[in-house]
Amino acid sequence: MGFFLMLRDGTLSSLQEGVFRTNCIDCLDRTNVVQSMLAHRNLEIVLKKLNILQQNQHLEEQISFEVLFKNVWADNADVISIQYSGTGALKTDFTRTGKRSRVGLLKDGLNSLQRYYKNNLMDGFRQDAIDLFLGEQLLFL
Repeated sequence: MGFFLMLRDGTLSSLQEGVFRTNCIDCLDRTNVVQSMLAHRNLEIVLKKLNILQQNQHLEEQISFEVLFKNVWADNADVISIQYSGTGALKTDFTRTGKRSRVGLLKDGLNSLQRYYKNNLMDGFRQDAIDLFLGEQLLFL
């Protein structure tokens, strides 16, 4: 992956070597889980390069930071998902804790049912408006 880093004196210390592109049909849920893992891994590399973490240290050892990172990431996933689908993100129990739970599975089931209802019964008008705005809808007068 790599990252761009220029030191205060203008010396180029590191160049970004590429970009990870992760997406599915709606860029929610599983995509968010993968992106959180990639971000976590890259952040550890950056912190080691800046000597904030020692080479033998791992981000997972910084418990208070880990809790903050995972919760901020999961909260952001919920906000994006609510904006896009009208429900919270799926699999946030995994993003927050690193494992699935029964409560998380039940919450995902409820969110999936809500998404199905909204997608099939409530979103028609909104989709028609978006299609019209994008010029994808033909109007017959």
